[in-house]
Amino acid sequence: MVVLAQNMQAYFQEALSQALSRSNSTLSQEAQAYLVHLLTDFARSDRVYAGVNRGEEPVLVLLLERALESPPAEANRIFKQIGDSTLYLSGYFGEKTQASGVSNSYYMAMGEDAYYRLAQNTRVAVYNELSNRFERLVFLLRQVSLHDRKASPEEILGWIEQYQQSKKPELQALLAINGVFLKNDDPTC
Repeated sequence: MVVLAQNMQAYFQEALSQALSRSNSTLSQEAQAYLVHLLTDFARSDRVYAGVNRGEEPVLVLLLERALESPPAEANRIFKQIGDSTLYLSGYFGEKTQASGVSNSYYMAMGEDAYYRLAQNTRVAVYNELSNRFERLVFLLRQVSLHDRKASPEEILGWIEQYQQSKKPELQALLAINGVFLKNDDPTC
């Protein structure tokens, strides 16, 4: 998908605002600004894997091990990279992370934990919010990624299954923007 916009930041701010509205979610202004900056920064593919070899997919457990063995400043840089990349990849490219054979729950746990450690180390409130709301943020970024396109049938079927198990409003919003409206508590829908 190619996005033509005068200003990527404005594009992502609008897409995030719409996603928040559709899912009846709220985020602090700091968290919204953080996400818009993250999306704008990661719009350049070389930024997604910053800190690892170009084009190489990060092995999260090895990055975590390196962070745990590093001095505080380097550890925080690595925790931020783990949190940012797992949030972005899980949210914006969720279907690709699922296809990689690594479970979404693994990415979620790694990202949530990385932001938690970063919040503990830095006492910066936005990292605490990112940690506490990580799963919800993944669904919001998923909506942002679908701002100008529709989901694949496989994605939709996966969301229906997840929604029937969890009843999460974020999943319901993803389905709704793709024209799928489920009747509450009706397993045949």
